[in-house]
Amino acid sequence: MAERYHLIQTKPNCEQYASKFLISDKFVVYYPRVLARRAHAGKVDMVARPLFARYVFIVDDGRGAFYFRSAPGVACVVKCAGAPILVNQCVIDKLREREDADGYIRLDEPAVEQPLRNGETVRLLGDRMYGYNAIFAHKLARDRASVFVELMGRLAKMIVRYDDLVRV
Repeated sequence: MAERYHLIQTKPNCEQYASKFLISDKFVVYYPRVLARRAHAGKVDMVARPLFARYVFIVDDGRGAFYFRSAPGVACVVKCAGAPILVNQCVIDKLREREDADGYIRLDEPAVEQPLRNGETVRLLGDRMYGYNAIFAHKLARDRASVFVELMGRLAKMIVRYDDLVRV
């Protein structure tokens, strides 16, 4: 029989902390991560980030959600209609198929090949708004671009690196 996983919501920025504690308590945890580009203090490097911020998967080993819902770093067990959500093994297998040799998920985002056109929908890959969709306005000097992002029901103009944009 295929394993099923509980979906666990962690406290903010506690995915790794909760995972380590649960693993030490003999739970099988799946914590998918991606490598993301980070620019900080004039340096650019790659850092590990959770694929699903604030979520990890724990194998349902029959002990029930009671044993891990109060673990350090765990906020709650995700439920629907009062019952814990169980994720099938095939979903986890599909995620694991995309892992590279180091265990990071490859998102395989295509590079921007042709120049973007005004009004085109793009995804932001930069550090500030990673994963958000935006509307491309125009390219600026020095490899910058102007985009519009929907924030709180309004379009906000942002200046981002042109290399941090991919077509949707």
